[in-house]
This record gives sequence, structure tokens and C-alpha cells, in this order.
Amino acid sequence: MNGIQVMQDLTAVLIFEDNKVSREMLYSEFEAILDGFAPLPELSNKGVDAVYLQLTGQLLVRSAVFFKINFDAEGFADRRWNIPLQQLAENSAKGPDLGAGAIRLACRSQCCIEWHQKSLWDPEMDVAGIHFGGIKKSINMNRMGFLKEELIPDGIVTSQDKATSGAQPQQIKALQERFDNSLNQYKLGLSSLSEKHETHVQELKNKFQSHIHDARNTLDEMKLQFTAEQNKNQELKSVIEGQVTKIQGLREYYEHKLSSAQNSDSDELEALREGFAADLEVQMSAAKAELNEQLKIKEVELMYSQTQQENLLEEIQRIQIEKNELLSNSGNHLLEKLNDKGISFVSFQPGAGHMAIRVDEIPDFLSDLHGFVAEKCGVSKRHYIEWLERYKNPVCQKLVEGAMPCGKPISRIENPSDLLIGENDRCELHKFASGT
Repeated sequence: MNGIQVMQDLTAVLIFEDNKVSREMLYSEFEAILDGFAPLPELSNKGVDAVYLQLTGQLLVRSAVFFKINFDAEGFADRRWNIPLQQLAENSAKGPDLGAGAIRLACRSQCCIEWHQKSLWDPEMDVAGIHFGGIKKSINMNRMGFLKEELIPDGIVTSQDKATSGAQPQQIKALQERFDNSLNQYKLGLSSLSEKHETHVQELKNKFQSHIHDARNTLDEMKLQFTAEQNKNQELKSVIEGQVTKIQGLREYYEHKLSSAQNSDSDELEALREGFAADLEVQMSAAKAELNEQLKIKEVELMYSQTQQENLLEEIQRIQIEKNELLSNSGNHLLEKLNDKGISFVSFQPGAGHMAIRVDEIPDFLSDLHGFVAEKCGVSKRHYIEWLERYKNPVCQKLVEGAMPCGKPISRIENPSDLLIGENDRCELHKFASGT
């Protein structure tokens, strides 16, 4: 018996932990969580995988958006979270068939809005697997209390009608739809595996870059310490040489007096010897006292320098806070009005492409552009600046005669995280050469 199905807009959010559905909620409940009215203490200091679902009146999945969300120490959702779930659900490409035909699927490997891709995640593409299987099981149990609509009869079709209704074209159409769904699911599986591989490679690149930067920083610190120790040793050497010269002069003076007094009485000779020993002791004590005094002066100067540095750092932090407050307050009402009207702030930056900028991120964007873009690209600010220099002027960076770069043109590195300093920023001749 055929029927007419009355569709509803039923929406829900499921949270996964350890690849299992740990929490189910209506979308209205999820909105209350986003607005800060309902914290989830059991998710404090966690980042979880979740899925936004749109269901038919028969409680079958027709759209799914697999997204990530973080919670703070008190269990409140990240206030900066701003993924347009409904827009992604309505505009994404097709995915597997979960009972009501191919669903609309938004995930990391299939996202219609590029800059939200990193905020999504890939489920296992097997319909009977842990993710889609868990979704179907959860919806079938209907713990959220959805009202399931019934089919409304619209007439009875006789066996003769069925025989003459063109069964063969319908079978061909059904087979074609099944083939298309299988092919689409296969493509999604390949895309998901490719995305996971790229993510793993990116993590290895970031780890390698971090090791390189740590090694370079350690080497710079060791060079500074070595130079400082050399300077200290030179100063002490100069002081010691001065004291040795002074003592040598005294020794020669008294030896001369002793030599000229060889014919004097023994008592006078003994007195001269005692006088020499006493004067030598006095000179040694004076030299020791002078060295100790210089050491104390150096310690006081060092303490004063550290105090000045701390005061300067505090002053810089205070000025930075005042600057951020001024940036946040100036024009803030206008920006909030524009944001409420649905106007988004998007900026194109090398290496990051088009970035969506929230109202509360504008002060950081204006005060430290390179640091802001570097964070979006997942690299350090220093690494991003070095990449930007090479991006603007893609030439070999190997230092040759005269401490000048080789300068031979090389291929431009489009992604900041792909830069391997000392490797792919050099020409073929110098790519594996040691040294700077």
C-alpha cells in the first residue's frame, strides 16, 4: 500500500565518547548549552566529537553534520564556537543511505564551507559501523521522545495495476540509486582515509618543526652563554694579571732590599724578611678585598638590571591590556550590530586563505596579525614569518660566499606547515648541503 509521508524538521545532537554515543539531546537543549544556560560538568576540560542530525517524520536520518566542540573547566561550551550546523546540513553533498535515501553529509573530508573543515571530524563510512550504526540505534530507541508520523493512505493499487506500472524501469531505477549510493559511499571512504593520512602527516611535520625550533633556540642560548662566559673570563684574567704584576713588583723590590742588605746584621735581615712577609700579606688581603668588592658591585648591578626588566615587562603587559581594551571598546557596539545582522568578517591572508573572524577576535587580529594567522595555520609565529619571507621571495636560502643567500629561484611553498627550513627552501644543488 502506497502512502503520503508528512515530513517534519526534527533535529537532535548526539555526543560521542570512546566511539560510543554517550549523550543524546534535542537541538533546543544544545542551543541552551551554547548560550551558557546549561553546563555539562562531566565534559569539563574536554573536547568531544558530536553529530547534528535532521530527521524525517518517520525518524530516519536525512542530514548529518559531524562536528567538534570544547568545554571549559566548569563544563560550559566554548563561547567562540560558531559552526553553522543548519547551513552545512542543507548544502552538503550526499552521503550513505541510512534508510531514507542518501543523506546530506558534512564531515572533515566533505565540507561545503572550507574554513569550517578543521572544526569537523570523519566518521567511519560503513553504514553498519560504530558511528552510523550507533546513530541508527540511538534514533530507533527514541529516548528523546520524538513523535513518529504514520503514513496516510492515498489509495489501493491492484495486482493488475502493478503488472502494468512499469516494474522493470522501477527496478532499473532502484538498482541505479543503489549503485550511486554505493559509489558515493566508496568515494567518501577514500576521502576520509586520505584526510586521516594528511592529518597524521601534518602532525609529524608540526612535531618535526617543533624539534627544529627547540634545537635552534637551545643553540642560540648556548651561544649567548658561551659569549657571556668568555667575557667574564677575560675580565677576571685582566684583574688577575694586574694583581700578579703588582705582587711581582713588590717581590722584586724586597729582593733588591734583601740583596743590598747581605752585609747587614742578621737582626736587620730578619726584620726585613718579616717586613716583606707582612707587606706581602697586606697586599694579598687588599687584592682579595678588591676582588670581593668588584664581585659585590657586579651582583648589585645584576639585581638592578633584573628589577628593571621585571618593571619593563609589567609596564608592557599593562600597556598591552589597555591597548586591547581600547581596541575592544572602540566601535564595539557597531561591530556587534553588524554581527547580529549576519555580516561576517572575512580576511584573506597568505597561507591561511579566507578566514572568518569573530567580533571578539578583531583586537587580536589588529594587534598581532602574524601571530593571529600563525595560530590559524597551526604553526608558531616565528615559523610563519620565516615562511612568509620565503613565500614572497621564493629563492634558495643557503648562505654561500660572502654570507649571502644563493638566490636561485625555487618552487613556492604554498602551505606554512610544509616549510622544512634547510630542506625545501633550497635549490637542488644545496638541498642536502650541511650548514646554514
